[in-house]
Amino acid sequence: MTAFEKVRVAAIQATPVILDAEASVDKAVRLLAEAAADGVQLAVLPETFVPLYPSNAWAHASARFGGFDELWDRLWDNSVDVPGPLVERIAAACAEHDIWCVIGVNEREAERPGSLYNAMLTIGPQGLVAKHRK
Repeated sequence: MTAFEKVRVAAIQATPVILDAEASVDKAVRLLAEAAADGVQLAVLPETFVPLYPSNAWAHASARFGGFDELWDRLWDNSVDVPGPLVERIAAACAEHDIWCVIGVNEREAERPGSLYNAMLTIGPQGLVAKHRK
């Protein structure tokens, strides 16, 4: 019989600081530290935790009101460059606490202004390991 290493995993159910990427990353870093202190080796945060999940429940209606352009601008301004400084902050926390993290972000593509992706990032103690866009 082969022995498998046990891995402690946490599914972190938390709300981001809506439309505030810096504060959402601060919260993610704090949550990673807490998880690591509990012996967690892999922490998974919600889809598009930074800076919010663009749910169809409200996105369709918001597209029809007069402030949609302002909302879009705020979403773009608070989305994440991958690689970039916000990802580096999460990677530094993973390195400090020897933890792996899967986190969802709104990723902006600077080469195509206005293009946003729901991206899933896998970050380990060595830094960004994988990115999956949808």
